[in-house]
Amino acid sequence: EQDKEFGESLKARLENPVSTEASQGLRMLQTLPSLAPYRAQIIALCAHRDHRIVSAAVKLIGRLQDPSLRDLLEAAAAHSDPRVRANAVEAMDLLHVADRSKQIFALLNSRFNRERANAIRAISRFDFATARECLVKMLADPSHHHRISALWVVSQLSLMTLVRQVG
Repeated sequence: EQDKEFGESLKARLENPVSTEASQGLRMLQTLPSLAPYRAQIIALCAHRDHRIVSAAVKLIGRLQDPSLRDLLEAAAAHSDPRVRANAVEAMDLLHVADRSKQIFALLNSRFNRERANAIRAISRFDFATARECLVKMLADPSHHHRISALWVVSQLSLMTLVRQVG
């Protein structure tokens, strides 16, 4: 009974048009092991007017474990907000649909470090040669934000471990 009340309360929060309510609901969702009961609300929030809400909802799409949501993520990867685009790439990577994305390759040279790093990481799973070239460029980027994000990619891909082993 308590779980049912919690679920209904959370759904009401997610469906509330007020951004603060939806944002709180999304933060609550992040802690749950299964998002399936809230699938419809998460998808609906991907079209919210507040970019922060859209960004958080798009990130959760990857946890829904539904590759059929690739088109929604493809649209999110073309969103005007860089956080939304970065989270869309991350979600596509989680769903293993990045290799079919039209948008990911466009983000490889983005001026926004996080979406660029996420795109390189996602592409590395199916086109390591392209990812390696892009990563080398990012490591040499004049912006320290891009270089730091490139080091994150190195860490995520366990390339430092490989370098140490070869060394």
